[in-house]
Amino acid sequence: MKIGKTLLYLRNDRQLSQNYMAENLMPATSYSKIERDLQTISFDMLLKLLDKLGVTIEEFLSLASNDDSNT
Repeated sequence: MKIGKTLLYLRNDRQLSQNYMAENLMPATSYSKIERDLQTISFDMLLKLLDKLGVTIEEFLSLASNDDSNT
């Protein structure tokens, strides 16, 4: 499962910035590291990010487990 790459895919699909995703949650540099799979993320933080993306955890897990959508 590639959490960071899936977040990147969803963010780009919705044409959102890293700054928007990180706003009120974490420094933008931390968010960038999460997308590059250089920093871990808590489940609670993942849920907050998915809320910003308008994605359910079920949708996210489906995408994250499908390597074709993350390349």
